[in-house]
Amino acid sequence: MRGYHRGAVGGTFDRLHNAHKVLLSVACVLAQEQLVVGVACKHRVSRTTAITLLQPYAERVEHLLGIGVQPS
Repeated sequence: MRGYHRGAVGGTFDRLHNAHKVLLSVACVLAQEQLVVGVACKHRVSRTTAITLLQPYAERVEHLLGIGVQPS
């Protein structure tokens, strides 16, 4: 499989689930040196109802740290 030196993925990563983990795993395989993971803040979510249900930013980042995503 052809890879890339760097890659990026982004999203809310709200209620981290298996599909998020698959996305991050595939992105890690493709981005062989560095992967940037962007976590959207509530101001980037367009649906008003989704904002009220969205987990706090710090909690979503904590869950990503819990599966091995490390800040740079």
